[in-house]
Amino acid sequence: MSRTHEEMDEGESAREIEKDFDVTSVTAHGEKVWPILRWPYFYAIRHMTNAKPNRKSKFELLVDLFYGLPSWLGAADVLCFSDSEGSTRRLIQSEYYNRYIDPIIDFLLPEKCLLIEIPAPLHRPTKLTHTKRITSSTVIEAIARLQAAFNNKIQIENHEILDEIQRKYGITVDDEKILRLYHVKKGIYHSLYRYYKPKAIFFTEYYRDISRVKAAKELNIPTIEVQHGIIGTEHPAYRSLLKIDGDYYPDQLLTWGETEKKYDDETFFYKPHQVYPIGSYIIEYINNSYKPDDKLLQEISRYKKSAAVTLQKTVTEETIEFIQNAAKMNPSILYLLVPRQPLTTVTPLPENIRIIQNYNFYKLMKYVDVHVTAYSSCTLEAPSMGVRNILINIGGYAKTFYGPIMKDKTVTRYVETPSELVKEINQLGPIDKASIIKANSDLITPDYSSNLKKYLRGLKLLN
Repeated sequence: MSRTHEEMDEGESAREIEKDFDVTSVTAHGEKVWPILRWPYFYAIRHMTNAKPNRKSKFELLVDLFYGLPSWLGAADVLCFSDSEGSTRRLIQSEYYNRYIDPIIDFLLPEKCLLIEIPAPLHRPTKLTHTKRITSSTVIEAIARLQAAFNNKIQIENHEILDEIQRKYGITVDDEKILRLYHVKKGIYHSLYRYYKPKAIFFTEYYRDISRVKAAKELNIPTIEVQHGIIGTEHPAYRSLLKIDGDYYPDQLLTWGETEKKYDDETFFYKPHQVYPIGSYIIEYINNSYKPDDKLLQEISRYKKSAAVTLQKTVTEETIEFIQNAAKMNPSILYLLVPRQPLTTVTPLPENIRIIQNYNFYKLMKYVDVHVTAYSSCTLEAPSMGVRNILINIGGYAKTFYGPIMKDKTVTRYVETPSELVKEINQLGPIDKASIIKANSDLITPDYSSNLKKYLRGLKLLN
C-alpha cells in the first residue's frame, strides 16, 4: 500500500519530486535554483503537520545580536559554522562542549578560530561554553533580512513547476524570499571571507544555509562538513537522483565511520576520496575518561534490566506511550527517558519510568543494559560504547533509516509492539562489550584524536 504525502519521509519525497518534476529547468539570475530550494521543500513536507517553532521575543533577538560581538574582531585562520542545539552541545566537566567542532578548535590555535553559531533556540553564556571565541549568526541574518527588504524581487523562470509541487504536497514555500535572502547572504559571506581570508571553513549541517558554502566555493576556500547525525541511504541533503553541482555542498566530509566511504552509487554526493572517517570525540571520552556515579548505579541495580530511551521531537508522544505500555507489562525493567528538549506535558508515569535530566545519552551508556529508540542517531553510537540497540519501528522510520546499515542482530534488533520490546529486553544476556564495540567499528571508527590530528595535518592546518 502506498503512503500518503503526510506519511512520507524526506528521502521518499525527494525521489518522487526529482523524478516527476523538471526542477532543473527552474532558474533565477541564470542560476539553477533547485540546489538552493530542495532542502526547504523537503523540510516543509516533513514538518507540515508539526507546530512551527515559537517566534522569539524582541529581547531574545537583541541578546542574540550582541552575543559574542567582540569575537568578530581579529584574525581567523579557520571559520566554523554550527548550532547551539542540545544534541550538539554536551556537558563535559562543567563546560558545554560542541562535540563536532570544539575538538577541531582545540587542536588548532583557539584564538585563530571563529565559531559562528546558529541559536537553537538560544545561545549558552560563553562562561559555560568550552570555546570562548564564539559569536551569533543572528547578526548576518539580521543584516541580510534588512538588505533583502529593499532589494528588487527576483524573477523565477518556470516558477509554475514549483507551484505545482506545492499544490501536490499541500505545502507553502516562499521561493522568491528564500532566493532573495540567498543572494544577499552570499554577498555578505563573500565580504566576510575576504576579510578573514580563512584557510578552511568547517560546517555541521551545511544545508541549513547553502549561501555559506557557495560563497566559499566561489572564492576557492576549502570547505569541510563534520558529520552531525545519521546520513544513511535516505537523507536527501546527501543524495539526489539529479546531478547536483558540487558548488552547493562542501568539498569533504568527516564521518564517524567507514560506511559513507563505501557508498558506490551515483546518488550520493560525496565520492570515496572526499570522505574521511575520524570517529567520535564524545565516544572516545566516555570510553576512556568518564567515571560512573555510584549513586545512580545503586538505583539501577534495584531492577533486573535497564534501558536508556532516546526521544525524537517528531515521535516523542508515540514513543512515550509505547514505553508506558511496555513498562506496565514488566515492572522489573527500568526505562530512563532521555529527551532532546524539555518535555512540556507528560502524563503520570509508572514507577519504572524516569525522565533523566542530569545524565545525557552518552553518560547513561555506562549504566544501562540496552539503548531503545525510534530512530535517533544514537543508534549508531551506542554499540561503540558496548551497548546493544532495540529500535521501535514507529512509522517505519527505524527500518527505513537503519535497516540497510544495522543488520547484525547481536548489536541491533527491531520491534513493532510493546510486548516484543519487553521480550527482547528480558532475553538480553551477558555480553562482552569489546566484541560489540568491534562489531560497530565500520560505523564508528576508533582512535578519534589521532585520526583528527592526521586529517588536520593533511590540510596543513596543524604541524
